Amino acid sequence: MRMSSLRRVPAVALLAAAGLLFPACSSTSGPGEAAETVVRRFFTALPSGDCAQLAPLLVNAAACAESVRELNEHAVRLQEVLSSQVDGRTPDAVLVRARMQYGEHVKAQVLRVERHAGSWRLRL
Repeated sequence: MRMSSLRRVPAVALLAAAGLLFPACSSTSGPGEAAETVVRRFFTALPSGDCAQLAPLLVNAAACAESVRELNEHAVRLQEVLSSQVDGRTPDAVLVRARMQYGEHVKAQVLRVERHAGSWRLRL
């Protein structure tokens, strides 16, 4: 390819080819995906009430038993994760929008997932 041909390639195309313009298209998972995974894992394991599995997924692991008891008493269940985005105030927090079921009622809710000691954890 001649140098004159290279100048005709738009800068946007070069940045996209380098993965700099659209980093979300890369194959590595980002904070949003990691946070969504934590939310799904927590609510999948919630009905068991097993804090050996659930506590490591929580920011406040010491309050696991009480939190899990309350959530199960009110039949709180995850229906689906809608979206996620890094909290603009800190890169170590992700806001996950989810459709939650509270007994017979369903509503959208924002859940906060934070990075602590290198792992992502749900704040209840």
